Amino acid sequence: MTLSNHYSATLGHFLNASLVKRLPRGTKASLLLAALSIPILACAVPSAPDAPAAVSHPGHHRFSHWTEQGSGERHITIVNDNLLLSIKGKVVFAADDQRIESMAPLSRLQMTLDENGDQQQELDIRADVDGQLNVQYWLNGKKVKLTDSGDAVIAEVLPQLLKETGINAKQRIKRILASDGFDGVMVYIDDVKSPSASSSYLAVLLELQRPSKAQWAAVAAHIEDFDEQHNKVRVLVPLLVLGESLKIDEQTLMAPVQQLDGEHYIHEVFSAYLAVTDKLSYQKLASLLSQFNSDHYRSDLLKQLIEDKSEAQLSVTVIDDLLRGFNSDHYRSEVYQLLLRRKDLQSDALQNMVMAFESDHYRVEIMSRWLNAKQATQVINSDYFTVLGFIGSEHFKATLFERILIDFGTNEVMVIKLLNELASFGSDHFASQIINRVFELDLTKIISDKKGLALKAALKDSISRLNSHGIQKTLNKRLTILEKI
Repeated sequence: MTLSNHYSATLGHFLNASLVKRLPRGTKASLLLAALSIPILACAVPSAPDAPAAVSHPGHHRFSHWTEQGSGERHITIVNDNLLLSIKGKVVFAADDQRIESMAPLSRLQMTLDENGDQQQELDIRADVDGQLNVQYWLNGKKVKLTDSGDAVIAEVLPQLLKETGINAKQRIKRILASDGFDGVMVYIDDVKSPSASSSYLAVLLELQRPSKAQWAAVAAHIEDFDEQHNKVRVLVPLLVLGESLKIDEQTLMAPVQQLDGEHYIHEVFSAYLAVTDKLSYQKLASLLSQFNSDHYRSDLLKQLIEDKSEAQLSVTVIDDLLRGFNSDHYRSEVYQLLLRRKDLQSDALQNMVMAFESDHYRVEIMSRWLNAKQATQVINSDYFTVLGFIGSEHFKATLFERILIDFGTNEVMVIKLLNELASFGSDHFASQIINRVFELDLTKIISDKKGLALKAALKDSISRLNSHGIQKTLNKRLTILEKI
């Protein structure tokens, strides 16, 4: 098979073969490389926001490949059901879409446009070294001799070309909106075959003009026409924000979101939506989170809200209530860890957090993190030691006690409270472990009275509660040494 036939056969998997067979070899090669996602140019900056993205449709293949440099030079390859387009270099289109204002030297535009199989148009425009345009045109495979430098052909073909690519979408929609209004733009969009271009136009339209409720519903109806999720996402974010301002009822507002296939895309929409809305009632947030089965996405949205919104906009109570619907202690813990930074935590906040967990591992983790940046007096005067009672595992409780001794081992009152808490331990192993840790402290620095009577008494009581006489004997020897201080 020749190289040219190889390109044509491979591209035939992406397109109707009739669109490919008359393209120049270089164009076929460029399109094939783009289809295979092989970069044609070196590293380049992503295209402007209104550039169309790759799309897919059952039974067809569409793709686009854009690179753009700071100088305005572009390399664009777009394939839709009825369109092939390749632009290399810098091409500036007129505001009315009917002319090419300029092309940088050696730039080139090639396109094939198939009008429902009835008429196929091919256009090849090249700029020479001086920027002068050379236009060639084929109609249904036959080259047409041009007598007017191609201006008439360009004026005929270019509007449809730009319409299907979405290039300069904002400029185009602004122009149509000024002349024909919102409904006129919707009529224009109805005639666009490319879902990617259609979604770009709808997003721009919602940005430029606030719709009525009826117009909002018309835009929402378009969502189901898109097969690719990213085309739906592009329109859904502004649609939700505007729907809220229009007081669209909750069920109608969420209906387009339910057309998304995959919680990843739902999360993408809600994340962008929550970043721009200040209306955060419990009912609203509960409705959003109910769209997910995964605590991963629920927790991610709550963490975003905690970081972005003030205490007045999103209270601890609301977050706490929303977390009750979580199944995973892991993701619940991630949210609580972030919440601990908030200044509006009430005295019972820690208890509510600890009670929400099923696992002592996460209870201890939260209680340990709660100690960060706390003073000993804050811990002593809080309900911290009451909350310790919710930890059933002596292993995890002993781990937490060791952390407290590391942070507050120079405070005699704190050490005595910990020793008193050992009365709840049934295991000599963990209780003696904590007592030994106390003996390892520099006790001479924490005894508040000259003889340290209170601390010594607390140690003596803790040792006496142990069941093992052997362990008691060992610890009493250490206590005897301490009593000599």
